[in-house]
Amino acid sequence: MNGRWLVAHDGTALSEPVLAEAAARAGAHGVGLRVVHALARNRLREDLDWSDGPSAPLTFDDYVADARHEAEASLAAARAQVLVHHPGLDVETLVVPGEPAEAILSAGAPPEILRIVMGTHARRGLRHWMLGSVAEAVIARAPVPVLIVPPHGAGVRNHGE
Repeated sequence: MNGRWLVAHDGTALSEPVLAEAAARAGAHGVGLRVVHALARNRLREDLDWSDGPSAPLTFDDYVADARHEAEASLAAARAQVLVHHPGLDVETLVVPGEPAEAILSAGAPPEILRIVMGTHARRGLRHWMLGSVAEAVIARAPVPVLIVPPHGAGVRNHGE
């Protein structure tokens, strides 16, 4: 195989059609996939709720280790699902520490990575402006073309070709 396409995978249902689209296209182009999950420590810290106190002694590092384990399990399940439909496809998985855009960009460098495939949550208006967009950040800085797979089957868009 000549190179790989990187697929951003956040473990949500929105990742499933992105991975399916990437697998079908990568197989047709004779390339493998690198499926990446970003492990953002800052977001994990925000999600951690100590308001009732921990039910068992748990450090933040334990919480991060649990989140990494969950991400690895999610990626393994995603890889298995791809291989059901594309048994010969070379699929590797990787958990990358960092904020999503930075993690995707760090794992998506050429020459091995030929394209980045990712979804978008399709936020609009003020919410989009306030929260920012991982897809827009990646498109703006990616050293390779980016394929965006929007939710709900709207049209796939290529950027950077």
